[in-house]
Amino acid sequence: MRFLNLLALLLFTASLLVAPAWAQNETLNAARIESLQAAVDADSALSEEVRTSLTQALAEAQDSLATIAVMEDRQKQYRDVIASGDARVEALEQQLRDVQEAPATVDSRLGRNPDRDALEAEIDRLDTQRAAWIAERQLEMDASAAAAALDQERRERLAQLSSRLQETVSSSTGAPSSDLEQRVLAAQRTGKRQALQAEKTTLELAQRAAPRINSVRTAKLALLDASILDSDQYRSMLQARLAEVRSNEAQQRRAEVRRLLGTLGDAPDKFAAMAAANLALVDATEALAAELESARDEIDALRSSKEAINADASLTRRRLEVAGLKSELGEVMLSRLGSLPDVRGLAAARAQRNLRITELSLATIDTEQMLRTVEKGPLFHNSTGAEAWTAQQSRVAARLELQHRSLLQEKLQAGNRLVTMLVEANQASEELGDQARAYEQLLTANLLWVRNYAAITPDALRQQLWKAQAMISRWDFTSVDYTRLLDLPLLVGLLLMVVL
Repeated sequence: MRFLNLLALLLFTASLLVAPAWAQNETLNAARIESLQAAVDADSALSEEVRTSLTQALAEAQDSLATIAVMEDRQKQYRDVIASGDARVEALEQQLRDVQEAPATVDSRLGRNPDRDALEAEIDRLDTQRAAWIAERQLEMDASAAAAALDQERRERLAQLSSRLQETVSSSTGAPSSDLEQRVLAAQRTGKRQALQAEKTTLELAQRAAPRINSVRTAKLALLDASILDSDQYRSMLQARLAEVRSNEAQQRRAEVRRLLGTLGDAPDKFAAMAAANLALVDATEALAAELESARDEIDALRSSKEAINADASLTRRRLEVAGLKSELGEVMLSRLGSLPDVRGLAAARAQRNLRITELSLATIDTEQMLRTVEKGPLFHNSTGAEAWTAQQSRVAARLELQHRSLLQEKLQAGNRLVTMLVEANQASEELGDQARAYEQLLTANLLWVRNYAAITPDALRQQLWKAQAMISRWDFTSVDYTRLLDLPLLVGLLLMVVL
């Protein structure tokens, strides 16, 4: 009898372990969904309402597959970070050492004697690279600031997922039948469960990868800071070398003009006028170059101010999130408010630049017209009686005219570059003004709620009332020390309210 009872128990247990046909494949895939959809479409016994409901359930199962695919891709990324995080940190630290041990110099990057075009092109390239580094650094800093909140969100989401997974398992423990509707609903439940499990696995991997991500971010920020500092120093070298090259070129042009006139002995007045015109172009081009460098410095200052305000605004937001509205923080915000740039002054400077842009644009039109005139034929020859010149005078005139054409082209290029720089300066000024206004709104909005005294607590109220009673009981109204009232701000406030 015992043997028969034991055999019956084993058979019953085995029957529970044998899954029905529709549940043998618990893993959801596209082929299973397509098969079920084909069965739904082919079953003529289904009503339209049921068919629509089953089709919607299969669509949700398909969405679950898409979610699973996204989560699996993120899991791969997190696993890669976990596996390669230390190597990535080491590589970034090596790059940092390379930047610190071998700072960029003009000779190492451009050779011993770079010309003006090479220097200007390198400055433009460096400005573009620096802007990209700054944008990348800002993204990393924002991500670092949001890391704590993101970690908390992940923890809360993991708790929700664990609860929902348990609910999903509990809801699918009933004895299902083998009809089509039950198979579709089972696929829908399986899809939801697998999607929730995939998201849970992804978040768990994200938590494991978070320390390595932070380490990589820290190393990357250090590298970006060092690269930006190195680029600023390198740019200063480039600007100094460019100013030197331009000064040398201007001196060479002036010396060449004087040399050409010196070959004529007593140069006619008309040749002196040619030389004066070229010397004037040299002076004008040199002045535009100096103004161009001033505009570059102004752009750098504007962008640096914007970066500083942006970083300080981010830090203030984090302080408000952590510390709340406190009087100590209010004093800090007041100091920041006083250090913001004058938005009206920025607007006035932009108006001045716009006037200068108009002047340069008009001058560019005149220069282009002069170039077209020179290109049509000999300018100096036709206006100075070339038929009366000696061979030496003709050669000098041709050389002066060639120099005149070259100087016109240089002046045109310098003017165009200056216009571009002034436009960039205006854009940087507008961005700084927008950043300053946004930060000012943040500061003033929070300063309105900052209190110089903490909110009164019941214990503090009780202590002040006892102190008031004790003081009043000892008062000699003929000789009251009214300065003692300063020790009781609450009582003073109540008295003022009664009086007013």
